[in-house]
Amino acid sequence: MLNALLENRLTEREKQIIEVARKSFLTYGYAGTNVDQIAQEVGIGKGTVYRHFKSKAYLFIAVVLYTYQEMIAYFLPIPQISDPAEAFVHYLHTLIELNRKLKPFFALLNPMEFGREFQHDCGDNPEVKNLLEHFQQQRQQGIQLLVSLIERLQKAGALRNDIAPQELSRMMFVLINNYFRKEPGVVEEDYDNEKALLDFIFSGLNYKGKVSKEDRS
Repeated sequence: MLNALLENRLTEREKQIIEVARKSFLTYGYAGTNVDQIAQEVGIGKGTVYRHFKSKAYLFIAVVLYTYQEMIAYFLPIPQISDPAEAFVHYLHTLIELNRKLKPFFALLNPMEFGREFQHDCGDNPEVKNLLEHFQQQRQQGIQLLVSLIERLQKAGALRNDIAPQELSRMMFVLINNYFRKEPGVVEEDYDNEKALLDFIFSGLNYKGKVSKEDRS
């Protein structure tokens, strides 16, 4: 299963289980989700779920990786953009688009926040640990792309900020991800001011690179 997941060779049944499980984890959290619920919604027996995914912790990490691989697809065109300023703006637009379209899924991107039950279920299971380690590696690769763009912009003088690129990347991820987090009492439209958000980021970075016409509008 590990290789099938990482090499995108999941069967339709496995994808169905993962997608149903994802809805359950997002709705009820890790502790509030059980395999019986998932099996019932898919229309199979609990034993069938366990034949594909050996434990709830294993299934949860599979959901995290499956979700993250969907997100990675959005960033694939960026390394092909030769102009670092254009690539940088495209990266920020992509991160904002993902938060707008898939923001509930971002709750899945830090598995250790799901509490003691998840950590207990992981135990010393090497397969679950391998999945978690692979996720962290993929996540770091995504961050490293932004770090490399910032390094190039700083070197070219288009981004006049002395903060280390790794730290700037972390700041931007935290800012954008939290900006689109829905809070009680705040209407949805209040989270959709992309221009103001980008202006705030560019101002803080002292960004002097190129900005597209769309960004200026």
